[in-house]
Amino acid sequence: MLERAVEVGDISEKAAPKDYVLWLDKFGYIISEAWRRAVWIESNGRKSMKQDQISALKEENAQLRRDLEERAAQAAAEGDAQRQLAALGVENENLQRQIEALAVASADDKNEEANQIQNLQRRIKQLSEDFANPSEKSALTRKVICLEKILIGAVCDAYNFDLRATRSDTAKQIAAKTVELNCDVAESTILNYIRESANTHVDPDVWGQMYPRK
Repeated sequence: MLERAVEVGDISEKAAPKDYVLWLDKFGYIISEAWRRAVWIESNGRKSMKQDQISALKEENAQLRRDLEERAAQAAAEGDAQRQLAALGVENENLQRQIEALAVASADDKNEEANQIQNLQRRIKQLSEDFANPSEKSALTRKVICLEKILIGAVCDAYNFDLRATRSDTAKQIAAKTVELNCDVAESTILNYIRESANTHVDPDVWGQMYPRK
């Protein structure tokens, strides 16, 4: 067969041994591994094994790439979560400072109100102690009673004050007016005096007559 192949020019007599082996392999003849090794031809089995190994390595590399992409996505998500937590922490600190500032302002307001009440009580006590004469004390008492009646009459006339009402803006409006007049009196103090005067000098039935409920 080699002679005929040489005659038709399919292969040369001077061809290298490797070319002869390849020519035989081309036509389907079984080539021993010894011949293949002798002419440095890799066997089909080894080629197949290498192809399998390359395929396995490619698949492993693809899986590793997918794992890396997933880890990168998780890291990005964790980074976003950390930034959100940090922002929430800053916001919480700001709110805490605002709460503390409001608490301090509220405490200051309470202290100011308490001081005003103490000043009024001190002034009342001073006025009552200044009069050693019983007649002068009596005159002061009458004056205070008269002023209490004037107070309750004024708030009823100007603000329609009703002692039975659970909510009233009367004291708030009067307190705002004292601020305008630069003689501030706390809203709670005004409300206490109005209620005291009403309970002391006004018959409870009067409220029902003045403001009949439907």
